[in-house]
Amino acid sequence: MAQYKQPSRINIVSILLLGVVLGAVYTGVKFVPHYWRDRKVEEVLGVAVNRFFRERTTSGVEESVRAEVEAHVRALGVDDPELRVFVERRPDVLRVSVQYTVVVSHPGRKITTLRFAPSAETDSKTPFD
Repeated sequence: MAQYKQPSRINIVSILLLGVVLGAVYTGVKFVPHYWRDRKVEEVLGVAVNRFFRERTTSGVEESVRAEVEAHVRALGVDDPELRVFVERRPDVLRVSVQYTVVVSHPGRKITTLRFAPSAETDSKTPFD
């Protein structure tokens, strides 16, 4: 029966595995919060497009919805000074969307720019129209 030498605790496989784990943790810490916030922004847009649908015949509803969406998105932590909110009324669709950018800083003065553009829409007509 052959006898094999027991591998040392620190070898190339354990170093590579540690690198993968550290990379996953780093990615999770740097990027996941921004994508989580984007999902929360989508929820805000869903509520806003429903309000827009209910009040679509009211004058000035577009500006009211725009201001409400911007306030809610800023409250979620989006601090982009160039945040843009769009409220569109087309003959067949009502749409509320936002565009914003998040800059993620990395060691060594490197940056990653994330651009988000979530939107929500609904038919502008009821089945009874």
